[in-house]
Amino acid sequence: MVPVAGAIAFRNSIPHGATFLQKEDLEGIFAILPTSGQAVMKMASREVACSPGQGFLGPMNEGDILTCSERFSVAGLKLPEVQLIGTLSQLLDRPIIRPIAFSHEICASSPAARTLLSLAQVASQPVDGMPFIAPSSAAAASFSEALTLFILENFQHSYFDALSNPVRAVRPSYIMRATDFMRAKADCPLTLQEISDAADISVRALHYGFKQFLGMSPMEYLRQIRLEGAYGDLMNAPEAVSIADIARKWGFVTLRRFAMHCKRSYGRTPSEIRRSAHRMSSK
Repeated sequence: MVPVAGAIAFRNSIPHGATFLQKEDLEGIFAILPTSGQAVMKMASREVACSPGQGFLGPMNEGDILTCSERFSVAGLKLPEVQLIGTLSQLLDRPIIRPIAFSHEICASSPAARTLLSLAQVASQPVDGMPFIAPSSAAAASFSEALTLFILENFQHSYFDALSNPVRAVRPSYIMRATDFMRAKADCPLTLQEISDAADISVRALHYGFKQFLGMSPMEYLRQIRLEGAYGDLMNAPEAVSIADIARKWGFVTLRRFAMHCKRSYGRTPSEIRRSAHRMSSK
């Protein structure tokens, strides 16, 4: 595997008849693009046939089984979930309150899949033993960001329609002032009055404006911003920083409620998110 900033590119050749059982959840979204052979990815509720005509895009979880009916060669990419969520949040200009669910099957003959395969092949081919853009951290980061945008904008997922919809309500300036203030002060104690003061509007008008244009209250919006920040810390903060420290930093008073919100939004508890991050960093 070749790291390219937040992304990881890889190529694998798997022998005929091989079967692999996934023993743990892996952090991130995987794009598996077969170049030869046949295999079947069996998940809890469905199967995906993988071949040069069809690839796989989605998470890899404990209990998933890959069975190869012949020698199976692939190029692939892994993108961190936190990067996908952060980019999608910026594109939609709102917090992401449910996991991004991809449709799993991708048509390998589509222009988007062919482009993704080319990117995976280039990125997974080291030059002089190093990733091809390793000398420039800025270039590596830009490449990873470009991959994230390309996948979000070209492959079906649970937010695809919202992302593709060109007709979006023009939000009043006070909504933008309020959301900018909340993002800048997300790790500070904030009251609804302070937010409305920053937006230069009454508390009542702010509340109704958020409900009308964002579909949630100002404090619900703030909680999701904080949850995104906490998720990023769970994935990246040193082990010396405890889950309780992270919860307190982002305004979650009790660990129980913090765990409940993480499970609801990301499908995992804080300890599961942190274990996944530590497994990935140790590889």
